[in-house]
Amino acid sequence: MTGARREEKQSGPRRRRRPARRSGEQIVAAILDGAEQLLEAGAVEQITTNRIAALAGVSVGSLYQYFPNKEAIVRELALRLDRRALETAGAHVEAAAGRSLEEAARITARALLARELGSPRLRRALQLDVPGRWLEGANAATDDAIGALIAGVLAEREAEIRREGDRERMAFIIQHALEGVAEAAVARRPAYLEDDAFAEELAQLLFRFLRRE
Repeated sequence: MTGARREEKQSGPRRRRRPARRSGEQIVAAILDGAEQLLEAGAVEQITTNRIAALAGVSVGSLYQYFPNKEAIVRELALRLDRRALETAGAHVEAAAGRSLEEAARITARALLARELGSPRLRRALQLDVPGRWLEGANAATDDAIGALIAGVLAEREAEIRREGDRERMAFIIQHALEGVAEAAVARRPAYLEDDAFAEELAQLLFRFLRRE
């Protein structure tokens, strides 16, 4: 499914148009960077399009060429981080190639806590302030892609796992169990996202699920 078709299935505020030139792409990137910085410091309710434009170094008129309001900017920022999550997952899967099952579990756990996905404060603001229906189509596509990556990791380590069970189902359980814990940490224990001991506990959760005693 193309990005355009995925967006048709998403509700909520939308950007006005996509940039046709490199200069427009730079303006949009600066706007999203500005919104990200403001969200680092406070909730959505505390930011305005004027503040975003000022921090981005663009005029409010330029901002309104691409976004009708701050909600559309925040939604686009969440989509950008969603794409970054898929890129990060792919990079970590590549890093796990040739490693032991336990080390691969550690690398997978770190992917969920990676700084590339945003600071704890940013992730908390987006998780609490962006309704899930705004991102439904994009999230589903990302979930499917990450699930396929995890299933591939399991297939490569079939000899180490030696455990009965449908691998696709196991990949689904692994993905959503770890994501659920990470999302709970974002909402209730943000400091855990930068805690090595927390990352190790997540890794052991995955490793012990796969390991046959």
